[in-house]
Amino acid sequence: MNNHSSEPYTNIKTNIFFLVFKSEINTSVKITSLFTVFGLIFLLFFYPASFKSSATIVHNGSSMNSSQFASGLISSLGLPGSSGMSSTSPSEISFQILKSHSFANDILFIKFYYPKFEKKIELFKILLDDEKIQIFDKDNKMTNEGREHIYSAKKLFLEESFSVEKNRITNVINFSIVSPEANLSYNIANATIDYLNNRFNEIDIFRSKQKKDFLDIRLKKIEEELLIIEKNYIDFKNQNKLIIQSPLLQMKEKALSREVDLHTFLLSSLRQQLELVEMEVYDQINELAVISYPEIPAYRDNRRIFLLIGFFVLGLLASITNIFRILLFAEKKT
Repeated sequence: MNNHSSEPYTNIKTNIFFLVFKSEINTSVKITSLFTVFGLIFLLFFYPASFKSSATIVHNGSSMNSSQFASGLISSLGLPGSSGMSSTSPSEISFQILKSHSFANDILFIKFYYPKFEKKIELFKILLDDEKIQIFDKDNKMTNEGREHIYSAKKLFLEESFSVEKNRITNVINFSIVSPEANLSYNIANATIDYLNNRFNEIDIFRSKQKKDFLDIRLKKIEEELLIIEKNYIDFKNQNKLIIQSPLLQMKEKALSREVDLHTFLLSSLRQQLELVEMEVYDQINELAVISYPEIPAYRDNRRIFLLIGFFVLGLLASITNIFRILLFAEKKT
């Protein structure tokens, strides 16, 4: 009995659903279309354009221990201490540089041409969309307000404009720049590669200077020791004219002579090493290789497509919600 009595009720509900669906289908289409059109207008006229330019780089060379490589990096770039950087590859160092606030601070002050302002202007002013920002006072000291501007620009750059990732197996680094203008993205990407090259050149020069300083100190010490040994040898010869008659004196003379020869050889070897170090400008182990150069993006970033799909889905949800609202109202009436 219960089954028979529930069947008419089920049929009524089904009929109501189809009646509401048929009557509201046009409204649903209109709601979905309205959301989609609104999203399209928003993306075309109000959402800022974004163009992405990417590059792929890698370092030619093997790992270097922290005393050789990381110490040079720390001293020349002012990055944090070498904790956890032993046996670190140049690619890992590049990756850490590109993620650092030091890199962001430096690149924010590089000037790029920006069509909106029709001139070359610092990147932080472009990111904050204000060419009139002043961060220094009359004494060329950064103001508190200026620090806040730089902090905001740095946050925008590291969180929204710049992204970097490294393949742990191949040590290949991929980075990309997103900006409101195609040429600007391209120019920032190239500036990033130049920045890395300059930093590693500074490290190489610093390491060469360290070697030279060590060799200079060692050379000076050997020269002083050689002067003393030569003087002792000459004094010994002058004080012992009849060396040939004493085997003991002959042995001592040979020992002094070997010491003079050894220091003379060390002096000559150190001078040769010093000449080689002075000729070193770049250390090939840290050479940066660009696998894929940045290109001027021809199309806007794909985020717009996903946003448009999002507006369409919102419209669809609003339409479905409207149909269920009417169904509930119709059920209450019956």
